[in-house]
Amino acid sequence: MITWLSSYPKSGNTWVRILLNCYFNGGWIDINRLPWGAGDNRKTAYQMVSPIEYSKLTRADIIHLRPAALMNMAAMISQKPMLIKTHHAYGSVDDIPLFPKHITKRAFYVVRDPREVAPSFAAHMRFDLDQAIKAMNTEDYTIAETDQAFHIISSWSQNVRSWLQHKDFPVHVIKYSNLKKDPGSVLANILDRIGFEKIDHNLIDKVIENTQIEKLKDQEKAAGFEESPEGTVFFGGERPKLTDSQKLQIENDHAEVMELAAL
Repeated sequence: MITWLSSYPKSGNTWVRILLNCYFNGGWIDINRLPWGAGDNRKTAYQMVSPIEYSKLTRADIIHLRPAALMNMAAMISQKPMLIKTHHAYGSVDDIPLFPKHITKRAFYVVRDPREVAPSFAAHMRFDLDQAIKAMNTEDYTIAETDQAFHIISSWSQNVRSWLQHKDFPVHVIKYSNLKKDPGSVLANILDRIGFEKIDHNLIDKVIENTQIEKLKDQEKAAGFEESPEGTVFFGGERPKLTDSQKLQIENDHAEVMELAAL
């Protein structure tokens, strides 16, 4: 059964994955080897269940193949617990669920203040801030990257609302602000909810030490980061700053869900 690590892009999903991978690896981390929490939109997963070459598949084809691709992915994942990352909004397309209940155990949803998301999202997508703010308020927004199938991101508000309000399986919310304040406690809470009876708090201390941003930056500088778009810096890179009017625009766009998520 799958445990989902879900979030709107640039909300802390990768940070959670790094913490978990470091813990499961005994305190050691390689940012380019994160088997726990690999993404759900790998093209190879779809190709393995399709008789048609991936490049010839339509978006409708990919949606129809998704349940089979996920089942195949789940069958091939050797790491336990089975963790899969996603940025999809929760829901269905053409009555096909993006997250089939019969193969899902739970989800962790990482939520970050959209005023913090926007600069990071802009830098990652190589947008200016106004483009990022517009994308974050677009209900039918999707992302299609070179090495991945497309993601149905939706708006920031709809992505957050879709995960926080559905009742199909348990969803545990992780606030980015808590990750910043006390990552060790967040990691311990995740391990407890996954079902670890004995949590090694000394190992958690080692994890926090070895995943400090400066150490991750050093790894990225030395070997790059496979999940970062070419020409961008993922860990601690420069981010544009919002103007007061841009902050107000984000607040006006997302006030209701910011309140729902207690941000």
